[in-house]
Formats: sequence, C-alpha cells, structure tokens
Amino acid sequence: MSAYSPDATLLERARAAHQAGRVAEAEHLYRTLLNLAPRADDAGDAAAGLGALLRGNGFNKEAGLHYRWALEHCRWSPILLSNACNWLREQGLASESLVWLQKGLEQWPQDLHLRWGLVLSLHHADQPEQALRQLEALIHEQGERPLLLQELVACLLSCGRSKEALSALESLRQHKPDDTTLLLQHLTLLQRLQRSQDAWALLGEQTILTEKELLRTKAVLLMADQRHQEALPLFDQLTELEPQEGDHWLNHAACQKALKQMVGPFQTLQAAVELHPERPDLLQALGSVLIEHGRWNEGLPLMQRSVSYANSSDVQQFNLQFAAAGNRLLPSNVLAARAREWESSRSLKPAPLWSDHIKDRSPDRRLRIGYLSQDLHNHPVGRFLEPLLRGHNRQQVEITGISCGSIHDPHSQTLKALCDRWLQLGPSTDLAAARQIAELEIDLLVELGGYTGGQRLRLLTARPAPIQLSYLGFFASTHLECLDGWIGDPVVFPNGLEQEAPGQTLHRLPRCYMAYQPDRTPDLVRTAPDQRFRFGCFNHSRKLSDPCLNLFAAVLQAVPQSLLVLKSQTFGEAAERQRIANRLEARGIPKERLELLERSDKAQHHLSLYGRMDAALDPIPYGGATTSAEALWMGVPVICLAGEGMVGRLTAAVLAGAGLDAAIAPDLQGYVSRAQRLASVGPRSAKQRVAIRQQLQRSTLMDGLGLAEAMEALYRKCWHQWLGGG
Repeated sequence: MSAYSPDATLLERARAAHQAGRVAEAEHLYRTLLNLAPRADDAGDAAAGLGALLRGNGFNKEAGLHYRWALEHCRWSPILLSNACNWLREQGLASESLVWLQKGLEQWPQDLHLRWGLVLSLHHADQPEQALRQLEALIHEQGERPLLLQELVACLLSCGRSKEALSALESLRQHKPDDTTLLLQHLTLLQRLQRSQDAWALLGEQTILTEKELLRTKAVLLMADQRHQEALPLFDQLTELEPQEGDHWLNHAACQKALKQMVGPFQTLQAAVELHPERPDLLQALGSVLIEHGRWNEGLPLMQRSVSYANSSDVQQFNLQFAAAGNRLLPSNVLAARAREWESSRSLKPAPLWSDHIKDRSPDRRLRIGYLSQDLHNHPVGRFLEPLLRGHNRQQVEITGISCGSIHDPHSQTLKALCDRWLQLGPSTDLAAARQIAELEIDLLVELGGYTGGQRLRLLTARPAPIQLSYLGFFASTHLECLDGWIGDPVVFPNGLEQEAPGQTLHRLPRCYMAYQPDRTPDLVRTAPDQRFRFGCFNHSRKLSDPCLNLFAAVLQAVPQSLLVLKSQTFGEAAERQRIANRLEARGIPKERLELLERSDKAQHHLSLYGRMDAALDPIPYGGATTSAEALWMGVPVICLAGEGMVGRLTAAVLAGAGLDAAIAPDLQGYVSRAQRLASVGPRSAKQRVAIRQQLQRSTLMDGLGLAEAMEALYRKCWHQWLGGG
C-alpha cells in the first residue's frame, strides 16, 4: 500500500500530527488526501480536520473558503458538516448553518454532533424556543451533562424564563462546584430576579474565589444593588490592581456617573483610553462625556470611531444617535442613513408576529394599546405618561404597560395600577421579547424612548404589533422603518420638519402633545435673599453647551445687576461646580453673579428652590421640558427659543400648551429682549407667581383628559388607515 494512498492510515497520520501540534505536517497530509480523492469516504473527515486546523491557527478567512469548497466537492460526513457550521456561527451566519444542518440531519438524524450544532445555531439565529425543544430532547436521552445544562441555562434566559434558568444553573453547579464563572452567573441571575439578599448570602458561603475575584464580585453586586457609593472605592482598587481589565474602568466611570459626577468620569475614562486606545466601549464612553462637557469637536470623532469597529454594539450605535441628535452635531440625513443601515443589518426579519393574533378587525371595537419603555418609574417619561393613563377612556382602549427597565419604585406601582395589563420584559432575546408582546394581541404599540438608554428598539423590527408609533421620550426621529409614525404637535413639529424625518409620518395632535401633573405643591413665595433680579436654569449641566452659556452671558450683560442661579444633579461634585463657573467667567460673568445649587433628593425641596429665581432661561440647543413645566407651576415665567428640530422646541411646546406663546422667542435677540423686559418689571411677587400657576391650571398643558381624547382619536385614525390598507 502506497504511503500516499487515500486510506485510513493517511488520515490517522494527519490526525496524529495535528494532535501533536505538528501543524505543517498535518496540513500537508490533510491536503494530500483531499487532492488525491476529494470524493473518498475519508475526505469529509480530512476536510473537517483541515478546517479545524486553519481555524485554530487564526486563518478564519481561508478556513471559510476551505469549508465552502469541501461542502461542494467532498463527500459529506457529520464531522465536516458540524465543523463547517461551527465556523458559520462564529462568523454570524447562524441562519446559513441551519440550512446545512437540516440537510445533514436528513441523512444522519441521530448524529449527536449535528443535533448539538442545530441547538446552537437555532439559539444564535434568535430562535431560542426551537433550540430549547431540541435541547430538552437531547437532555432526555443523554442525561444532565454539564455542556447540555450550560446551554439549557442560556436558552431559558433567552426565552425570558429566568426562574427556570436559575434551577438549571443550580443543577449545573452541582456538576461543577468549583467553577467560578458559574458562581458569578449564579449571583448575577439572583440579582436579576431581585433576590439580592440571596446573592449576598451565596457569596458569603464561597471559598473558591481568590481575593481579587472576591473584590470584583463584591463591587459588581454593590453596583447592581445601586449602592454606588460603596462600590466606587472597590473599583478604585480594581483599576489599580488590574488596569488591563477595561471593564473595571467602565464600571468605575459608571459608578461616578450614577453618583452624579461629571469631572470624575472624564478623568477615569481618559486614563482608561490611554491604556486601551482601541477598545470601542471605552472610546464611546469618553466621547459621550466629552460631548456632555460641551467639547463636541473632541467627543464626536471618538463616538464615530467607536461604532466603526466590527464588534460595536447596538447600545454604542444608539448612544451616537442620541448624542448627535441632542446637540445637533450631525445632519438628519446622516443620522437617517446610520439608522437605516443598522436596521438593515440587525433587523429580526421574521414574518409579522401579529398576523397570528389580530383576528378581530372591526373598525370600532375597543383597541388594545401598549406603551413600551424602560422608564416606567419616577422619571420624566413616567411622570408625563401618568396623566395620559389617567385620562384614557377604558371603553375605547385597553392599556398594557410594557416595562423593559430594571428600576421598580412606588411610581412604577402607580403606573401599573393605571394599566389594564402589565408585562415586565426580562433579559430575553429581542425576538423572544417581541413574541411575548405579540401574544398580548396589541393593536397599536407606542414606544416611549427612542435611542435613550435601555430601550429595546430591535424587538420592534420583528413587528410585534401591526401599528407601531414613537412618542414622548425621544426628541428626534428614530428614522426607523419599523416605526410607522412619530407623535407630536404643531409646535414641536413645525412646517418643514418632514425634511428631518424623511419617510416617517408626523402625527400632529391638535393640542400640546403632553400633559403635566405636579405631585407636590410648595408655597409660591420668593426665597431669594435680596431684591436683585435672578435668572435661573435647573437643567442638567450637560445641557449647558457653549452656545447656551454664550446666550446666558448675553442675558446677564443686558441686565447688568442680575444674577444667574443654576442647579444640576451634578453640582454635588465640587470640580463640576468649578468647571461651570470657569466657563462663565471666561464669558465675562464673574463668580459673584453666579449661584450654584446642589441637587435635591426630595421633590418638595427641589420645587421650592424655584423661589430663588425670578425668570427661567431655557437652554439651547437641547431644551428642557420637565424643568420648564415645573418653573411655570412654581409661578416662574420661562423664556425659550423656538429652536431647530423637536429637541430645540420642547419648552416652546410647554409654553404654547400653557397659553404663554409670547414667551417664545423667534431668535437670539428676541430671547435677550424678553429677558430684559421681565427684569424691568422686577422680582416676582407672590401674586405674580399665583397668576402664572392659575394660568397653567386653566391650560391644555394640565388637561390629561383632553390629551387622552386626542391620542385615542389618533389611534382610531391609524387603526382605520391600517384596516383600509390591510
């Protein structure tokens, strides 16, 4: 028998060389066998071995070319198909691997490698329910093997079945009690299930963690418990002990931001990027902080660079959209192109999920409305949503609150009580979450967050409802085709805005697009220590852009004896107060004309501080909404600019809704002139403050019932239009 015969001996020699690490020899033998007889019985196994060798040595592109050649020219074997499909999954081509696996299973229906590959490919292709069915059959036959249990945990989590995943994980840990990765997953899952005490108890029982691992775990648990003040010094230690771990730097900065710092996160992330200059998430975090500091020319390139990496995440893409739209840093056509590119590459693309559920298409039946947000708690979105929920006519609509957030507070319970149904989305895949929504038979789904943090926009690409609209929580168009319209009013959607939202229907309500419902009523008294006229702005300091501070400085220069009162959640940090004071001083406003107020944890105290100002100045280009409504409620007149886009017209909508259109300036000079006129009247008396509150109470801005009626009319119109086209 020739040494080069395509027989088992040659294959065995190749395998032996491969296992011994003699890569060149193994590659030569595999290729020799395949060149001599690509259709031989052993060719499939040889092709599988060569592909594994190429992958194992980092030649992924060549491995892919080889696998595709082998699938066309070699006699298939289960091992060849399994290895080729492993490569396809690694390249993000799970759907293609499913085609090959199904062909293979037609020939070898009981082959364990192919069946296992089918489980993995189904899961990677966003089909966790189907993967789970295949996996459960394997476990029934093979028993609770660790590898199978590990995938079972992952599939259950993807399906949103966290409690069952915890049970499977506990079984898996019995097989591998010393596996620290599984322990950390166990602790994380307990946290997700809001079993913090159990997580800490489990950690206290452990002896398998090293000192560093224990430090890391404690820091992460404290962070998950929102105990950021306690977590911060631990991350200080971790960044010193393990500076090579980029996650420590990210978590350190996240704790600082949670503690309402602005300068601290910048310093942390600047140091992190010096150590990890090519890590996308660190680049983006630093870019985002720079933009918040008003350093747009430095921050935007970093954020753009971060999303250019192949491994950039959806969150990084969304953060860029948010920052660019909020500060008017990129043209709308560029943002639209980015959004469409993301949607094209990341869309779930199943058949519309609602088609199996929406059976009753009567035009005038009670409609099922869903409100989707991660901010269904004590957050501006949650607070502005409450009067709408209270006003809804339950004879006309059935309301489902769909929360994708992790914060649950008393206001969450208030919102839940105002809904007919409530769905809490867990850490499932986007497709699994979309299916959960579709099973509720929602007719019209309203997303409330756009590109703000924590939203689940991708699930909307699966079309869990026949009509999907955007409303309230985001100040610009999402530019996504999976959203059929964007709800506003004639003030935030002026004529010509269609150019900024190409292809998206703008729904202009015949009144203010939101309603304000105050929950505290402090006395309307002026509390400033003297009679000097005080302008004020209580918006977050990230809105104090260079154009904004230029405008505020112009106002103070036009009213020489006036003061400026600023309040931000971030002013508990001395370095941030100094940063803002320095920027104003550079514009000719000395520190003596500036009052900086720190954050207030209690709403009553926060509202009472409006007594320190006589007129509120709205920031540009990213205006306020909550702060403007609060100022009016506390009897303080507000001056705003009718800026560009919705983001620059939020306060204009509030003022128009309050019947105070005259306070809306058409340009910067008009803004300054209105400030001068208010200052000429002098400090605001209690009587003047009461008059503004009374005006507000009579206005559409506080008419939640009227808003609900307008929204319901819009929903009915959209329903009729859909029926006409469906």
